[in-house]
Amino acid sequence: MNEILSYAVTLLVSATLAWAATRWWYVRRIGRLQRELKRAAGAQHSAARMMGQARKQVEELQRAMEELRRRHQFVSSPEPEPAAPAVHEVDDKGPPVRPGGWADTLPM
Repeated sequence: MNEILSYAVTLLVSATLAWAATRWWYVRRIGRLQRELKRAAGAQHSAARMMGQARKQVEELQRAMEELRRRHQFVSSPEPEPAAPAVHEVDDKGPPVRPGGWADTLPM
């Protein structure tokens, strides 16, 4: 009978230690996962806020561009100005010379 009682006490103590160890391990793991979830939620909130700001900036830039286009159409005359005649300059320097005085001998 003493032997059965000692086995029962050993089993009870072992079960209690196993329960305490697993509880400690899972509480730590759940805490770590909660911190990661909180950090991810914060990053998601920050990204959503920045995306909203970017959309507002894009809308403002689009409105500004549309206003500039309207002003440009209003200010510009319907008749384009005649283009100046092209002036061709003659280059009398001769063939190009590479730095160092060597001629370009590579085939084209």
